[in-house]
Amino acid sequence: MIENAPTAATGTPLTEPTVTTNGPGTLAPAGPQVRKRLEWTDLPDEAQESYPGFRVRIWANYRRSLTAEIGSGDADRLRNALVQIIVEHNGWLNDEGQPYSPASDPRFWDEIPDELAAVLIVLVRRASTKLPNSLLRASSS
Repeated sequence: MIENAPTAATGTPLTEPTVTTNGPGTLAPAGPQVRKRLEWTDLPDEAQESYPGFRVRIWANYRRSLTAEIGSGDADRLRNALVQIIVEHNGWLNDEGQPYSPASDPRFWDEIPDELAAVLIVLVRRASTKLPNSLLRASSS
């Protein structure tokens, strides 16, 4: 046995993390990277009568800092968070048959009815506490 060699018993990592470069002078730490999980979701059942077929693509594992923005009580901060989290809709049309702006455009939140915006905020809040299917399967085993 090599004296002072790192072992699991000492709590010292068996291997040191490596560093790779992303070009001249830029260092990137090695290790796993969180992947942005985007999911298409239907509006909740209670909204289906008023908004049948409406779907949105949500950044399901959004950053925790955006949760604070949503709960800030400031309309501009809320809108800034929502345009990052609700990334797409499935071609929604307004009551005159005209397309809404993309969900990633701040104008979208001024164009849609308040009732629909409230439904989307509920979806966003639910997404932040929902585990991905792979974790649900693992926890039920």
